[in-house]
Amino acid sequence: MIDFAARRYEHAGAERDAAQRDLGMSHLRYTMHLRGLLSEPAAWEYRPAVMRRMRDRLMTRRRAS
Repeated sequence: MIDFAARRYEHAGAERDAAQRDLGMSHLRYTMHLRGLLSEPAAWEYRPAVMRRMRDRLMTRRRAS
């Protein structure tokens, strides 16, 4: 899941499509899993830069809502 989140996408909606296609889950469920990973020390040890980017991205979305 962390490696999937590390991918970069060229256009809006590509991540949503990829989550459905590659992971077999809706974007909402994917986002919920990402939020859960933010509290996992092992995830932070595995790829700290990706975890920081995910945290920042998810927090920005929360503020925008």
